[in-house]
Order: sequence, then C-alpha cells, then structure tokens
Amino acid sequence: MRDETSYNVGDGLSSQKHGWRFDGDVPVRFDVHVKKSIPSYADGHDIVIQSAQPHLTKDGICYELGCSTGTLTSKLAACASGKNTRIIGLDQIPGMLEIAGAKCAECSNVAFEQTDILEYPFLPSLVIVSYYTIQFIPIVKRSRLAAKIYDALEDRGIFLLFEKICFDNPVIEKKVTDKYYAFKKAQGFTEEEILSKADALKDILIPQTEEQNLKMLRNAGFSSVNILFSELCWQGYLARK
Repeated sequence: MRDETSYNVGDGLSSQKHGWRFDGDVPVRFDVHVKKSIPSYADGHDIVIQSAQPHLTKDGICYELGCSTGTLTSKLAACASGKNTRIIGLDQIPGMLEIAGAKCAECSNVAFEQTDILEYPFLPSLVIVSYYTIQFIPIVKRSRLAAKIYDALEDRGIFLLFEKICFDNPVIEKKVTDKYYAFKKAQGFTEEEILSKADALKDILIPQTEEQNLKMLRNAGFSSVNILFSELCWQGYLARK
C-alpha cells in the first residue's frame, strides 16, 4: 500500500509521498515556487521569446503546452502584439487556467483551453512551446506527442522544448544533483523540503538524457535540433521543421 503521508515541500506547499499534483493550493503559489526551484527560470522565458519572435508573423498560431499560470503566455502575447498572431495556452488544471486568464485579461490575442495535450487537435501553427511540461508525460507517449507536434507545425515552424534531463553516468548524475540541491538550499529550501519534493515527484517527473531528447525530436522529423540553454539538469532545445 502506498504511503500517503503529507510532506512539506516549501513555500507553504505540501504533497503526498509519490503524489505531486498541480491542483489544490499549488496554482496560487506556483510562480514563486517554480522560480526558486528551477535555475534561470525567467532567463529561459527570455530565450523562448527571442527564439519565437521572428516566427510570430501575421495570421498565425502559437501554442504553449502546459501554460500553468500564463506568465510565459503573456510574454508571448506581448511579443506578437500587432501581428494578428493567436497565442493559445493549453493546460489541464482549472486553477492554473483561472490565474492565467486573469493575468492575460487585457491580451486580445490570447485564448486558453483546458485539455489533455496528448489528445488535443492542434491547428497548423508557427510556434509550439513546451516549457518544462513534457517531462511529466509518460516516456512511452512522448515520441507520439513529438510527432504530433511536428505534423502540426507549418513549414519552417519551430518547437521550443525545455526539459529536466538526467545523465547515464551515475557519478555525473550525483554531482549534478548535489549542485542542484545546493542551488535550492541557496533559494531558502531546507534539506527536508528538497528531499520531500524529490520524493513527491518520483515516478511523476521522469527526465530523459540529452541524447534521448535529441533522438526523440529527430525521429519525429525535425530537420535540425539545437541546444539553446543548459544549466545543471535543465536544458532547452530549438527544433526546426
């Protein structure tokens, strides 16, 4: 039987062992928590915007998969302002979408939909962004989703994928994990909170290696894949159709 003991994971959030969820009290605390949990989180947003901007042309669509509270969505909307580009944020969690809708209330070019991205019928699009989202999808389903994203993109469209990664070499994996935990301690998390969060995410957030992510994207059909960002166990990729 699974142990359902509640654990404190920091920033006033709690989770069940092996049972991290994004609903409950997570949406209202998400923005603060995630910036302290992922190195250069806001800088990654800037990289996404700089990479997406040349592709956000008139009468096009840009999707953000797993848009959460709409912070990046609002930046994409500002970037596409005046170009008649539609920014569509997709998420499964009503609480996240409620905050996202309020955050983007003044953005006329933004829409949000509650959906499962594995089943979503994408329209032809210029840009698709996944900012630390696909890592939560079972590995056996990721290749199918990558192919679906490729098919949805118009010619010369781009897929911006940011993911947590792991390492085949256990020595490197431990060194990077230790550095990552040191980063989290510097953000004010206690060792207990750090280990509790890691335990809550076990079997839920399953990272792949850099090589596995590159292979997945190339097998989906992307003509070129470049690494845009890499810090500790976090990477960003630009895949071009």
